Amino acid sequence: MKEHAKYRIEGYCCPDDADKGYDSCAEADTIKEAKSKARYMLTEEHRKAAESTVPISLCRIMRVIGNDERDDECLLEIIEKNCKGRHFRAEKRDPDDEESPTNGERANHAEKSLYAFLQSTGEPRHIDDDAVRDLMADLLHWCDRNGANGSKIMATAKRDWRAER
Repeated sequence: MKEHAKYRIEGYCCPDDADKGYDSCAEADTIKEAKSKARYMLTEEHRKAAESTVPISLCRIMRVIGNDERDDECLLEIIEKNCKGRHFRAEKRDPDDEESPTNGERANHAEKSLYAFLQSTGEPRHIDDDAVRDLMADLLHWCDRNGANGSKIMATAKRDWRAER
């Protein structure tokens, strides 16, 4: 079944500058094509073809909503594997609240929650991307069961996370 949405793939050299404009751009007709183009943007082959001196380290797949890019919806962010953890600032805290936990403390709370989640599922797995994804999906199921707006909660959580970085 052909999708009716259009997608824009935005490539950024520096994820910290992602809200200042993209460094590379492509379009796609399907989400599968968009993911493929995003993964390609992160390769050395793309860097050479684009004659870029700085590699793309973050790609965003945006669903094109209308004529104004500001209305488009971010569906997925893909970070180049060598960049994982690069922008984690363990000691950073809310500058307006010196009593707030640091990002390191927040990550420790999340890790404890993930271990408790894995223990409750009875699966002897270690914490990995799949475990995080499963917990997030199960939290959305909880939202459905309890009448909470999971999409809105996730969007707000993502905004909070970006602000805390």
